[in-house]
Amino acid sequence: MALYQIVIMLIFMYFGEMMMFKTSFNLVTAPERDQETGVPLDPLVLQTMQFYIFVLMNLFNQFNCRIVEEDKFNIFSGLITNYFFIFVVAFEFFLTFVMVDIGATTIGSSLIGTADLNGVDHVVCWCVGASTLLWGAILKKIPLGKFESIEEHINLEDEEGGALNALHNKANDHYTKARNSIGVGPKVDLSVMTANQTVDHDEDDDEEHTGDDNQHHDEPSDEDAKSHRSQEVHHQVDADSN
Repeated sequence: MALYQIVIMLIFMYFGEMMMFKTSFNLVTAPERDQETGVPLDPLVLQTMQFYIFVLMNLFNQFNCRIVEEDKFNIFSGLITNYFFIFVVAFEFFLTFVMVDIGATTIGSSLIGTADLNGVDHVVCWCVGASTLLWGAILKKIPLGKFESIEEHINLEDEEGGALNALHNKANDHYTKARNSIGVGPKVDLSVMTANQTVDHDEDDDEEHTGDDNQHHDEPSDEDAKSHRSQEVHHQVDADSN
């Protein structure tokens, strides 16, 4: 599902201006708003559609996540009795629509950063978003055994091995060599340094407290000294009386 969403987003990112607009524009250099009036232009409209499509795909995918068994395709089974799920999903759809629709106003567009979409844009976004329901049914037709070979090479839960970790280690080696070649040296992990400094500081504090405790134990207190002197006086008085 994540791969499907990435493909859809890349299509609208690089080919959306050809599919949805009459005039093409540069994705990087084209301004998002008119410099004089501040009215959103086509680049901002395309960005709003991308945001809308991405959120809708994830919202519709919540229905796929309700039932994940391979042989069950009715993702709406038992939905009527799940009032909490209906309320949460309906609120999410409503909030997403408001965030996009508020782009029709000047203040809303400035605050949220969205542009006004016409009816065709809304239909396209909702249809593409709902396509995750169809894609979810297609994925269930693929046996899980087909993915075992992928799991052997790419395991996100394996911290020591795996192709992704090997690729990360290789990239980290190249990064370290590049820093050394320009005389920067290895990058210092500030989090580890801070943790070590904290441990050293705690050890120093413990040593100081231990020294203070030993000093308190070695040196008699004022009350003990007074009691000792009082006993000596009493012994001296008894000796004189005898």
